[in-house]
Amino acid sequence: MNKYDIAYALLDNNLIVQGHNASLLNWISIPSTGSLIGQALADYLPELIGTIDAIGDQLAEGETFSLSKIHRDSEDELGRYGNLYLRPIGMPPEQNILLVISDVTEQAQLEQMLRQERNELRLNVERRIMAEEKLKEYAQELEAKNNDLDAFAHMVAHDLKNPLGIIISYAELLIYKFDSPSETNKKKSKSFCHAIQNTAWQMNSIIQELLLLASLDKQETEFHALDNNYLISGAKSRLIQIIEQNQAKIISSSEWPTAWGYGPWVEEIWTNYISNALKYGGTPPYIELGSTQQEDGMVRFWVKDNGAGLTLEQQETIFNQFTRFERNKVEGHGLGLSIVQRIADKLGGSVSVESEVGQGSTFYFTLPSRNPYEDVL
Repeated sequence: MNKYDIAYALLDNNLIVQGHNASLLNWISIPSTGSLIGQALADYLPELIGTIDAIGDQLAEGETFSLSKIHRDSEDELGRYGNLYLRPIGMPPEQNILLVISDVTEQAQLEQMLRQERNELRLNVERRIMAEEKLKEYAQELEAKNNDLDAFAHMVAHDLKNPLGIIISYAELLIYKFDSPSETNKKKSKSFCHAIQNTAWQMNSIIQELLLLASLDKQETEFHALDNNYLISGAKSRLIQIIEQNQAKIISSSEWPTAWGYGPWVEEIWTNYISNALKYGGTPPYIELGSTQQEDGMVRFWVKDNGAGLTLEQQETIFNQFTRFERNKVEGHGLGLSIVQRIADKLGGSVSVESEVGQGSTFYFTLPSRNPYEDVL
């Protein structure tokens, strides 16, 4: 059936074909030399089979029965579409039924094109919204990173400025003492040299922490069962001078539950926690190290000091990147504890602190008690 062709057929009350035109044969793909006279229309139009009762009711009331966009395959991808109508003619019992099928393929193609365009427009709008959301997220991340960078720059400048000022001051005193080479001045000069040496080591420690912080996001995480006795021994060796100067006492368990992580990073956590306990502990510092196996499959490690403790406000923000409490003269926490939190996050653990003013502080970190990659593998 070509565009705009209309197929006709005359039917009896049982939908048996009484006569038809050639366009109907074309519609149902029968050669033009054929004939449907005497045939049941539903045999060739299966769309009617499920609606026989509805057809009978509507035609009995003198109403027209219709089906929109019945489909037939054709050589093109879309196929052909037509609107079908059945209309009663005359009065019972001599009533007949007129079948009309009008071609609406062009309309269907247009509607399909419109649907495709609407879908494409909707997809474009969704893509734009997603792009705008990602751009917004990127802007927020960039703003946060810029804020962190500003805080980081101020903190590093502060951390390096203080020891550098000490070095300069002691160097100037040394120069002055060299002009008066008495025995007393020699002893003072030696103590100044020790102060310069200690301060230089402090600056070196800050630089090493900066290098570690810069490498955390770039280095691949390697998990293995940890020997915490070995790691704590390494941390104490790095802090031996401060331990001896402060006459600190460190109590540590000799047995530890199995935990998984990356040894050099976990040693850095122990070093930071013990270092803070030495700096802000009592006089002399009394430090306890321990652990607890948790029911959630994590091991909780802790470092307890006998210092002045922290307020609730300080506890809530102390692990925030580059946070300081300069008003309370708690300096040096910012970089070290930021590194500790980053390491714990990378190893699948967490950090926390419990403290009470005047009662000291206990700093915690958790690590998995089994290899987190076992389930993946």
